[in-house]
Amino acid sequence: MPPDALQESTSLALRRFLLTQTVHFPIDAFHLLRLLIVNTPAAQSDHVLHDSRYSPFIWTPRLKLSDLSRFEEMLEGWAEKWEHGTIAVVKSRDYRIEGSPNNVLSVVGAMVTDSGAPRKRKRGEDTVSDDSEATRPQIPLAATMNGMSAIDREIFSLLSEPTAKQKLVAEQHASITGTFEPVCSSTTREECRKAGRIGCSKVHFLPIIRAHTDPGLGMCSYLNTCFSEPMYSMSPSIHPLPSVPRPAGSLPPQWLNCDLRNFDCSVLGKFHVIMADPPWDIHMSLPYGTMTDDEMRGMKIPMLQDEGILLLWVTGRAMELGRDCLKAWGYHRIDEVIWVKTNQLQRVIRTGRTGHWLNHTKEHMLVGVKLQPDGSLKIPSWVNRGLDVDVIVSEVRETSRKPEEVYGLIERLCPGGRKVEIFGRKHNVRPGWLTLGNQLGTDRIYERDVVDRIKARYPESPLELTPLPDDVDIN
Repeated sequence: MPPDALQESTSLALRRFLLTQTVHFPIDAFHLLRLLIVNTPAAQSDHVLHDSRYSPFIWTPRLKLSDLSRFEEMLEGWAEKWEHGTIAVVKSRDYRIEGSPNNVLSVVGAMVTDSGAPRKRKRGEDTVSDDSEATRPQIPLAATMNGMSAIDREIFSLLSEPTAKQKLVAEQHASITGTFEPVCSSTTREECRKAGRIGCSKVHFLPIIRAHTDPGLGMCSYLNTCFSEPMYSMSPSIHPLPSVPRPAGSLPPQWLNCDLRNFDCSVLGKFHVIMADPPWDIHMSLPYGTMTDDEMRGMKIPMLQDEGILLLWVTGRAMELGRDCLKAWGYHRIDEVIWVKTNQLQRVIRTGRTGHWLNHTKEHMLVGVKLQPDGSLKIPSWVNRGLDVDVIVSEVRETSRKPEEVYGLIERLCPGGRKVEIFGRKHNVRPGWLTLGNQLGTDRIYERDVVDRIKARYPESPLELTPLPDDVDIN
């Protein structure tokens, strides 16, 4: 094994991480190390160092959380010279203990400058981009922590320092091989043994029975397995949903696969209602691509309405950003709907997937009205008031899927009318709605004027008018 194989593999892992992940500086060395371990690509997690200087099948050592001191030494060395770019680090005293000689090493900025092969797109990322790692915009070097006050440094140190238990748990559950380990269909090891399986090598959930736990209610009372779509669809407590009826005179579901960041929405015409579930960057690991705050503020939402209602889903840090976007787009927030999430037992979910401090068991949908050109507020005359409440209590389903009840609320708010859903997926399409997103597949548009405008604006588009089904009569 080469003498510097550990440092070389860590350097390559750090380079790829900076090119493919969003990093928020400053970040202390421990948290950066933990992110590197979690996001190590398959080529390195298989312990193979792909570098022409070495044999392609040499075993590559992998950093562990206990190697923090070695990782800090590497960062300090790379701060002087790093073959892949530039790294800026700073050491600050641990302000939690008066007179403490311990220093906290933090990376305050990093930039990759060497060339590289085109990166693979992540699931959920728009397919229209052909940027490579070399041309992708890099995060500029941030100001150092020397500009922070003593109080800011103390807060930073308190938030950054993990407990000994957190270190042990994180290392215990870190993947060694980098391969996916499937979950046993029996869920728990006890149920697996009852099913007659001996020596099952799949992952099993460990039931944690507390004093308040009632096992008689089933595993959903103590295991967080309700987020899986297969588990949801196979649950005996969920009855098949009836087919969605098509409102009289409305078109069948329409959708358009497009990159909403640069698509000219003016070709779609005007809408009475807009609903959007944007891929906010909430500073958490998500199973889909996200958009930056500036990209969200720059969305061409205003051109879709002269007057009308905008319903905007927000969560976490996006709650304030969503309000900023409403102002930037020319809307005034008039109300807010809260979705309280429940599990299959109709109980509030206590182990939500989002939330930095508390587990989030709800989401918010801001309701805004398009302002007049002079900035005055005028509620459209066709809006029905006082028919619904501002709380929806409904079960969670697969990732990003919103409750069906919200569509009924919107239909009562604006019967008929032209409606569009932005950032939708295939499960969002429904009669009377046009759905826009980048995961919808082949386009389906029944409105000839819309197709003509799109073809005029984008002559290279393969879009064609979709014939109406024989049993559809919109007259």
